[in-house]
Amino acid sequence: MKTLEKESCLGDRLATDIPDVGDGTYGKTRNREVLCSEVVDGGLAYHSSELVSPAVARTENWQLSTASRVGWYE
Repeated sequence: MKTLEKESCLGDRLATDIPDVGDGTYGKTRNREVLCSEVVDGGLAYHSSELVSPAVARTENWQLSTASRVGWYE
């Protein structure tokens, strides 16, 4: 798992103990910020077009993400 920078995560960066992996062997375990916790727009929650009391609202979703390297790809 890659250590996240501020530019990679607009939410909260969460740290956990992750072993360093180099050439396929495990190294020391360090506490690194590898998880990104964000609340994002989840789209339309409900919509009512009744003439008496029109109502509309949006919802929010919690999103947890990380970045990893696999071969040449991240």
